[in-house]
Amino acid sequence: MIVEEATTATAAGTTEVPSPSPPTAAVTAEPITTIVDEEQQRPSDDFDDNISEKEKAEEESDDEKKWCSCYDRMYFTSVALFLLGSILYLVLAVDDYKWAHTLLGLPMRLRVTSSPDSPHEDDDLVWMQYRLEERYQEYLSTMTTAPAVGVRRRMMMKRRSLWEEDEDMKGVEERRLVGSSDHATRTATTLEELRKLQQTPEELWYDLAWSELPEEIRAAWVVLGYTEEIWDLEIGVAFSDDYDWVELTPEMKEAASAIGFNEELWCEGGCDVVTADLTDVPSLSPSELPSLAPSTSPTTKSPTMAPVTTQPPWFLAILQELSSSQPTASRLSISPSLEPTSMSPTSNSSSPTISPSSNPTSQPVTTSPTKELAQPTPEEQYEDEWWRDLPPEIQAAYATLGYNEQMWDNGIEAESGDMYWNELTIEMQQAATTIGYSQESWDDAPVSSEEPPLLNATILVPANITGDFYDDWDWNEMPTEAQQLWAKLGYNEKLWDYGHAEFVWSEYMDWNDLSIQAQDAATKLGMNETYWNTAESTVGEYVSYDDDYIFPIGDEESDIWVSQYQIIYFFASLCFVAVGVLDLIIEKHYLHSLMILAGLFGVLSAAFVESDIHLSNVFSVVSVCLFFFEAAFVFLRRKHAITEGQAISMRRALLLGDLCFVLAAIFDIILAFYYAFDTTIDWDTSMMVFGIVAALLWLLCSLIYVWAFFNEFLTNKKVLEQEGNTGNVDSETGHSPLPPSESEDEEIVVREQD
Repeated sequence: MIVEEATTATAAGTTEVPSPSPPTAAVTAEPITTIVDEEQQRPSDDFDDNISEKEKAEEESDDEKKWCSCYDRMYFTSVALFLLGSILYLVLAVDDYKWAHTLLGLPMRLRVTSSPDSPHEDDDLVWMQYRLEERYQEYLSTMTTAPAVGVRRRMMMKRRSLWEEDEDMKGVEERRLVGSSDHATRTATTLEELRKLQQTPEELWYDLAWSELPEEIRAAWVVLGYTEEIWDLEIGVAFSDDYDWVELTPEMKEAASAIGFNEELWCEGGCDVVTADLTDVPSLSPSELPSLAPSTSPTTKSPTMAPVTTQPPWFLAILQELSSSQPTASRLSISPSLEPTSMSPTSNSSSPTISPSSNPTSQPVTTSPTKELAQPTPEEQYEDEWWRDLPPEIQAAYATLGYNEQMWDNGIEAESGDMYWNELTIEMQQAATTIGYSQESWDDAPVSSEEPPLLNATILVPANITGDFYDDWDWNEMPTEAQQLWAKLGYNEKLWDYGHAEFVWSEYMDWNDLSIQAQDAATKLGMNETYWNTAESTVGEYVSYDDDYIFPIGDEESDIWVSQYQIIYFFASLCFVAVGVLDLIIEKHYLHSLMILAGLFGVLSAAFVESDIHLSNVFSVVSVCLFFFEAAFVFLRRKHAITEGQAISMRRALLLGDLCFVLAAIFDIILAFYYAFDTTIDWDTSMMVFGIVAALLWLLCSLIYVWAFFNEFLTNKKVLEQEGNTGNVDSETGHSPLPPSESEDEEIVVREQD
């Protein structure tokens, strides 16, 4: 057996072939020739082997370069997502601080809604009340008139009329465009508007926006109490809508005529038209003369201001003249006189007689009093006067009762006009006395030993009432306890009397969303869960008034909304899920799965942050604890690692970043446990500042990681450029060859072995 052992002398470059053993020539000739041929062929074989080794090395180098390039991309993506998630967490922390700071500025009556008694212990209800109150205050700033007497009663009558009209029209509502550009619709919501839609004058202008009305027509509507908000947005009601034609001032009649109204069109189907003229003066017969207070006019508890009578001024003037000159001619004085006659009754002499004494012990009972026509009432005394013509002391007295020039001249009733005498303050009673009122004349009823209901007295709500019991009541007509109960549900006097349920937070809530106090108030007012949830909403589709709600999910009854805060929270957590996946691929260490789990629990916390705050807080606690374990693992691993060739500054910077990671996780654990067990933390701005500090530590950690990546990337790039400049890069492939192996430096020896 022949074993080739060749020695390649790298210095001499020659090949030595040892002499064969001395066999016979015939036997050895061919082997020698074969050996020589093999030795002659070896240089080409070695060359081929060197080429294959180079190609293999180049392929390995290419694979390594590809892996390094992929590694750089994954590493950069990881630190970029870590930075993005940290920024989003900082945005959430700042939003939490703004939330707490704004809530501290809310009235306490709103803040108490967020209490442990609330089923969800959430602040959405507080925000809803806050936003509704903001809208309501904006609405009040646009109001130019005060509420008239019995506003709610009239509003309910108008609503019922509209509902009946809607039934007749099979649900078809009369609408109009507000302007010609945006095509927004405006619904006629009052009986007067529905009535006037069918008439010529208002139809002429109904399709035009306020700014598109002719100047003279717009000025006429202003005289009638309309504003741009009332006309275009239907915010408020013009005071003239509640007036009959005879109640309009001359200026208002002139404005109505300019628009196209006359008495017949104005009062069509809506008021009593008085067509009498001077020839229609009633006779003095008892059956013909009407009383001073017509039976067709509504009865009020207090006097009303001019002009409120349903009779024309000329009729009242004649009536007063008749009553002062011939008081006994009215039907109110046809009863027997108060003094007996002097004639004695005729008697039969054969029978005993009982003659009346000269001074009878009792007077005949009259059928009706006559003092009503003797003196005009205080409101009649000044009703024909303009505000500027009132005596100064009378003007001051009416001002105390809540009147001003605009209200007086336009016949707008003050709130005091709907109050009993005992409901007035001491100053208001003194002012009324100055004008000429007494308790009897003010209340328009005799004073009895039993006092009328007092507004400030504690009056119990009637038992066994239904939820619509107070629908036709004005606010001041309700018992005090009922007012307090409705106040717990978000109502006040103006909201109730004007019927603005769209500004009441409880109208947007289901029964289970109400606090315990609100549910108790609703129960005392005759409502239960079934009644509350099945009653037709006065505000229609649920609309969220939270700051950042974007769109609802599920059906309308669920009232679950997705908020901007929730979306930011979701994507911030998702960023850390991706970071954990990339780190697991790069380093192949199972502990990076902690980052993945932490991010997933953060995603779950974000998913329930609006629908179930308790469950969201529990998921948040689990998430931040997993973040802490991940941070501690990274810090300890880097601290005990021995990295050769790494700059000291780089190592220290990375340790600082890991330390920030650990501290941020600890701070978040503290906050998460506070959120889980303390429902008042939303009001604590100091804790919100603590959360901002934690988010800043997250951000600092991510910035250090980004800096470390770019520093390492630029350093490696610089090294590769230096290798290329020194010629160690292959001219064809452009790649630096692999480090030479030890076998390439050894000599190849061919030996013979048996």
